[in-house]
Amino acid sequence: MQEEKGRMRSDLAREVHDQLKERDLVLKDWERRLEQQEQSFLRMKSELDEEVKGRQARISETEAMLAEKVQAAEMSYAHHGDSMTAAQHGLEKRQHEATQVEQDLEDRSRKQARREEALKEERASLQVQQKEMENRAAALGKTEIELRERELATSARLEGLHKREKLVEQARRAAADQQAELQVRGGRQSAGIRSLLRRA
Repeated sequence: MQEEKGRMRSDLAREVHDQLKERDLVLKDWERRLEQQEQSFLRMKSELDEEVKGRQARISETEAMLAEKVQAAEMSYAHHGDSMTAAQHGLEKRQHEATQVEQDLEDRSRKQARREEALKEERASLQVQQKEMENRAAALGKTEIELRERELATSARLEGLHKREKLVEQARRAAADQQAELQVRGGRQSAGIRSLLRRA
């Protein structure tokens, strides 16, 4: 019985250890993946911010340059009508490029928002899995406590049996002592009777 209890405790301890080790490996893997994704997201955000700043600077420079050209064209419009037309065409072209840049930035922003949403969903999934592993660990702990309670109850029963065996052994010894004493007395009485018979 002691060997069986030892095996049960060893098996339960090994199962708890294996499941906790498996949970730790899963959590470490998810943490590593989240850290990699966060680093990638931060790099992408930094690159996008730098690109936005550069494009905004170029747009500002272009607008300033175009404003200067338009102002110069307006001043010389009476004598350089053709130049004014060309400048206007150039302005429209630059405005079209600026519009295209703004659309590109909006597309980048939408992609970034989608990536952030995917990261949130992945985090939520990891939290759910972590909660499940914690529940499993708690259930295993409860099972171990029940096994220990059963072990204590069995030990108490065994102790009671040992006490009963000791009492039975004591009773047997007392009976054997009484029987030996009766045999000694019987022998003495037989010797006395034989002595009386010889005298008679």
